[in-house]
Amino acid sequence: MLYVVLFNDCWQHGWISNCTGEGGRHMFNTGHSYNYWNGEEEEEGQTTRLFGINRYIIVENCHSKNCWHAGFSTHIDCEFIDFINCTVENNGYAGFNPRASMIRIKDCNVLNSQRHTLISGSGINVIIDGGS
Repeated sequence: MLYVVLFNDCWQHGWISNCTGEGGRHMFNTGHSYNYWNGEEEEEGQTTRLFGINRYIIVENCHSKNCWHAGFSTHIDCEFIDFINCTVENNGYAGFNPRASMIRIKDCNVLNSQRHTLISGSGINVIIDGGS
């Protein structure tokens, strides 16, 4: 399993709370459209296959355990994703891996991971506020 919870195909104004995910690559991730995962041939410019951008999603009071990459992550086709009061335990590379713009990580804690946050891809305007 790659993702426990995946928002894709232009999800907007979503909210998940009080959930726990264990194992896989990420407990939570924003993803690409269904056509991307359905095996369409690679085309010039990835955006030709996407239905839209995932926006305004809140992930609150969620817990990630034993993921091999990062507990909470985003792909580049999203913005305005908030992680609030989430906890990550025993993950590989990082607790959080924001790869998009306008990502907020507020009052989140990371235990036994290589790093708290790995900002990569198009990770700009990432806000980390509180937590440990």
